[in-house]
Amino acid sequence: MYILSLLNIFFPFVFIFPIVIIYLFSDLDRNHRNIVFLNVIFSVAFFGFVYHRVGNTGDVYRYAISLASYAHNVQFNGRGVITNLYELNYPIWYLIYYICSIFDLSIKYINMLAGISIYGSIFYIISSLIKIYPYRAIDKSLFIISFLFISIISVYTSYKTIWAFSFTLVGIYQLSVLDKKSGYIFILLGIGIHPVSWIPTIAYFISKKIHIKTSYIGICFLIGLIIKHFSSIFYFFKNIPFIGEKIDFYIFGEWGDYRFQNNSEYVLFYLLIVLVSFLLLSVFFKIYKIDNSSVFLNYNNFIFTFMCISFLLVSYRTFSIRLIVTGVIFYYPFIYQVLIGIKSKKKNLVTLVLLLLLFLFFDPRTFNLSNPSYIIANGFPFNVFYSPLLSAFYLN
Repeated sequence: MYILSLLNIFFPFVFIFPIVIIYLFSDLDRNHRNIVFLNVIFSVAFFGFVYHRVGNTGDVYRYAISLASYAHNVQFNGRGVITNLYELNYPIWYLIYYICSIFDLSIKYINMLAGISIYGSIFYIISSLIKIYPYRAIDKSLFIISFLFISIISVYTSYKTIWAFSFTLVGIYQLSVLDKKSGYIFILLGIGIHPVSWIPTIAYFISKKIHIKTSYIGICFLIGLIIKHFSSIFYFFKNIPFIGEKIDFYIFGEWGDYRFQNNSEYVLFYLLIVLVSFLLLSVFFKIYKIDNSSVFLNYNNFIFTFMCISFLLVSYRTFSIRLIVTGVIFYYPFIYQVLIGIKSKKKNLVTLVLLLLLFLFFDPRTFNLSNPSYIIANGFPFNVFYSPLLSAFYLN
């Protein structure tokens, strides 16, 4: 493992594959498993560094344009970190912009930092779950889901929301499962990157005061299916600065409607249906209930609260995709329990359907190697042998 790790430093898109295969098909101890996770984070980070959108597409292209404009104002006009109300709602995001502007760093470095944070947070949760409730091979299933349900291409195409969620996930997990007050710091980081993190944060504080019954989830889902007929209730929020603009855009505007003008929209809707079906079956048939699971009691009440809020907004395209599909990472501790339940309980029709749904937990775009909307480094097959260290030596 150590030799492969050294080789992975030189060629992160070659030797990561045998490292992952060893992890998936062997029983590693905690130290070696952490080495695997560190190698994956390293490879993912450099994947983001050399990832480039073609044809001015994807949110990451808009991030790059925004950063260039911001950096110009910092370097030539002496602007500060935050200069208006909009930026005030994204303080950490614009602090990152400011640091990159001072040191003349391109969007590639933000891509890299985002990848490290997102996958570092996911592997932190997986490692912690194994530690507090060990169960053979379940961590490997979560590992696979982390790369198939939301493909790495999707992450680097638009990562601001999932980056914010990754910090918020760590924060809520630390507070509700590990009882660590440092969780508040991570929650603030998440909110500072994207204010959508206020929604899971509010769900967490509600869950501390109210016990959510599973029946509430079904009721919220049914209300969510018809709530578009009562959208006028959101008019009460339209006069609130910043929030009113978002309500106009994501409730009453075109981004509030499901749009099937391209394949990506169909894929997102497919992932939404699969995940919601999995969650509803798991909840109503109590597959998540496992022996000695009191450690998850507070987190489960949070996730049920978060489900209720997310399902209430399921008819609004952007909210449902962000909170449910991108927000899948919040469900990892819950899915971990469900996987244990499937493996430990007597097999029946429900567990078989859940297994089938798990096999459908993949984004088909992951396997579209000829996608013309992006390029990795110098393109295939040259990018396979990309070496950050050798490239740095060559440039110097």
